[in-house]
Amino acid sequence: MEKRDMFWQKYLRLENNFLDIADNIIITDVLRTIVNGVEKITNNENQLNCYSPKICDFIIECCIEIESISKELYFDNNKNADRTKKVLFDYHCLEYFEENWHIDEKIVNVISPVFELHNINNYRIKPFFRDTKDENGKLKTVWNIAYQAVKHDRYNSLYMGTIRSAYYSLAALYLLNIYMKNVNIRISYKNISNFDYTFSSNIFSVDKPIDNKMLWYKNEAEHSSSPLIYKYTELAEEVLKEKQEEDEKNRTDWIKAQPEFLDVDFNKKVEEERENPLSEKKNWNYIEFIVDKRIRDEIMSSDKFEEQKNKLIRTKGWKRYLYNNKKIDNEIITKDNINEMITNAVIQEYISLIHSFRTSGWDDLIQIYACNLKIDKYEQNTFMIE
Repeated sequence: MEKRDMFWQKYLRLENNFLDIADNIIITDVLRTIVNGVEKITNNENQLNCYSPKICDFIIECCIEIESISKELYFDNNKNADRTKKVLFDYHCLEYFEENWHIDEKIVNVISPVFELHNINNYRIKPFFRDTKDENGKLKTVWNIAYQAVKHDRYNSLYMGTIRSAYYSLAALYLLNIYMKNVNIRISYKNISNFDYTFSSNIFSVDKPIDNKMLWYKNEAEHSSSPLIYKYTELAEEVLKEKQEEDEKNRTDWIKAQPEFLDVDFNKKVEEERENPLSEKKNWNYIEFIVDKRIRDEIMSSDKFEEQKNKLIRTKGWKRYLYNNKKIDNEIITKDNINEMITNAVIQEYISLIHSFRTSGWDDLIQIYACNLKIDKYEQNTFMIE
């Protein structure tokens, strides 16, 4: 049996044990009452502080497993680790995971209908985030404080063996098992959203990796609250680069065909804007300057505000801006902010123009080409399938 399978089977047994506990305790952060025939729901987290000897037993068993899998992950991934030396799971291991994997920033979602949790901080949790002080004033995870207390002084610390600490410890074990699985699979971009981010758990899921809209230009993975990342395979990247080069040629050809390209005064202004560290346009693309000049020349050809406003409203860029910002309308345009509103229209028209340079088949390529979906250990250039 592979190591990851052994740990996962143990996790699933503990998950079933927790569901058995949940058969006898309502797990909720609200209080439901009926007043004059009408149901009233109020915030009340008292139930999450429910404790019992059985819950204490569960926390201890769960955290013993956390100790075990933490050390295996530590030895497997830390080249400097030495099995012959004493290793503390909540010192050496967890600090290594925090420093190298940012595990304290990873979110586990509670998805089971057994839980009735309304507070987002109770159903989207960071099980390795240290937000609770122990008796010495040191920040630790809520489940580890409970574990150490009920393990060393159970009778006096029975009240710390709560439902909250129990499901947090199970979530921590779940996340460590996801790292132990060391996922590294090939998947099409369009199927990334369809991946099973529960990993067959009946209680938890992890976040989907962040949708990197610029992935096809940079092919750089983005770190997020998910323990997973993705980027295109090397073969897909080569094909996409060819498309990028075609796009770049289209843009260059378009620029050279524009009258502004040979306009000395215009080009001088562009350079001045780019060299001015205080300019809002210092990072603009050359095409943005062309779009900006044309829109402003048209709108500002009139001295009257109402005429300027009407010309702005008729631009394609402004219409796109309203479409993308449905909570605003034309009345937002005033004498004081018309320059800012013109800039918004310029940006939208620029985006539309850039899309027109794309060669045919871009969207299909982006969707069907393969990506490598893998565990995010913040490593560089480690995306090839072994």
